Amino acid sequence: MGQKGLGRSGRIEEYYQRCSQGTLPPLSFVDPSFANEGGGTSGDEHPHGDIRAGQAFMSDVVHAFMESPHWKRGVIFVVYDEWGGFFDHVRPPRVPDIRNDPDPNKDFGQMGIRIPAVSISPWVRRGHVSHSISGSSRSSR
Repeated sequence: MGQKGLGRSGRIEEYYQRCSQGTLPPLSFVDPSFANEGGGTSGDEHPHGDIRAGQAFMSDVVHAFMESPHWKRGVIFVVYDEWGGFFDHVRPPRVPDIRNDPDPNKDFGQMGIRIPAVSISPWVRRGHVSHSISGSSRSSR
């Protein structure tokens, strides 16, 4: 894809400004700060960090969108890129696969841990929790 696919990025302050002005592009991605992961003050919610920093950042990003002109017709998706190492009370499902094996290193029938995803919009059903499997929760081997 090269540099052409990464043609536009900006600082978080620009996101907040464009939210308030109603000038966000049709699709935006917002990432937290990954600075000082080892020191525990990054906003990415990875282990060694204080998840409160990440949750505060996420709250700011979501509220900026909800208070913007985009809210009436838009949606914000909060999606994590991994499960984070925290406890999940739901056992990962098994799926049929001809490569099933009792050895977990060779077993392709065992799905992975659930990854959180939230849709926030006036167009989504309030309080609804979907229990369907979306995408692939398996890591590549």
